[in-house]
Parts: sequence; structure tokens; C-alpha cells
Amino acid sequence: MHNQQFSATDIHQGQDLLQKVLARSATDRTFRQKLLTDSHTAITELMGKDPAQIRQTRRVVFVENKAKATIVLPDPVDAQAELSNQELEVVAGGISPSLAVIASCLAIYNALNE
Repeated sequence: MHNQQFSATDIHQGQDLLQKVLARSATDRTFRQKLLTDSHTAITELMGKDPAQIRQTRRVVFVENKAKATIVLPDPVDAQAELSNQELEVVAGGISPSLAVIASCLAIYNALNE
């Protein structure tokens, strides 16, 4: 994710989209499989858009929880590099992991509405 501030409205829209995706994935096996194999197409179609007309700005990966817990490893970093402002915010507790997920969904939402 790039350094960007999200408004309360943006975060709310991202939360709404995430809720729709998760709710549908729990009851629609075809949609769930599409999320696992091609999340861009699944989400754009959920929003009633043509995936070919919406550029993919972020890669979002959905996985099935096949164990008691699924832990996503953090992105690798150069130990010698300085932290970005966003990374400093995360370290300082300024952004929660759930907000990071919402921000990812928001990126999809924004790409769909560009």
C-alpha cells in the first residue's frame, strides 16, 4: 500500500465492501472459489462491474483457513533501510492489522470507482 490517508467515509466504504465479500463467500461456493483463484474478477463482478474495464492496482489474495490458524507472514524488509512513515505508524500502533485489511479492500473499491 502506498502512503495515503483514508477518510472515515473511505474506511466505512472499505468495511462495507469487505463485509459483502466475506458474507457472500460464506454462502456462495462459486464466488468463494473465484476469490481464491481470481479475487480481482470476483470483487469487480460482485460490484456489478466488468473486470476487463477495471485496472488492477493491488493484488489481494484470499486463502482458505485449512489449519487451526493461518498466519500471514509480513512483507520482507531490508534490515538496513529506514522505515517509511506508514511503517513507522504501524510500529507505533497507528494502524491495526484489521485496518490494513480494510485499507486493502478500500484500494479495490477505489480502483473500481476510478
